[in-house]
Amino acid sequence: MNSIKKNHFLNYAEYLRKRSIISYYYRKYYLYPKISKPLKGLVLDVGCGIGDYLEFRKNTIGVDINPFLVDICKNKNLKSKLMRNDVLPFETSYFEGVIFDNVLEHIKNPKKIILEIRRVLKKNHYLIVGVPGSLGYTMDNDHKVYYDKLELKNLFENFGFTFKESYGMPINFNFFEKIMRQYCLYARFERI
Repeated sequence: MNSIKKNHFLNYAEYLRKRSIISYYYRKYYLYPKISKPLKGLVLDVGCGIGDYLEFRKNTIGVDINPFLVDICKNKNLKSKLMRNDVLPFETSYFEGVIFDNVLEHIKNPKKIILEIRRVLKKNHYLIVGVPGSLGYTMDNDHKVYYDKLELKNLFENFGFTFKESYGMPINFNFFEKIMRQYCLYARFERI
């Protein structure tokens, strides 16, 4: 790994570790229970970061491209693997659910990772995708693509997923995406 990429990964790991205590409790007691409701069995968290979701839902395995984040998870005794070249290190149809929370907007061309998610997710099981609203999107210079509800729906339907529902968090009212940086759009898809 070159030194520029290593520094970027290290800085991003430190950035994620600085999340507020309010953010931690919001995710643990409000967001995660809501987005996890339709998920059963073994779940994959793509872009697991510092492992908050892995701590919340025990029957979950995380992957990340950042080796520092994978190490943070492993040091907490959480199941996490390093992902390279957009290839998920799992067998076909291995998972009953996938979480893809605030990762998609960081990827300029997501075709390969979406096909990988489809490959490892069992048929008739759910993928939960979360993306920032318009204000939240502008708050991170690493964000590459903004998605509204229709763009998100069309993207995943093009790869063999069926749109089931969408909702805003923490408040399910689109107006807040323009004034609240924490607002995110979540969508549930079924692999067909």
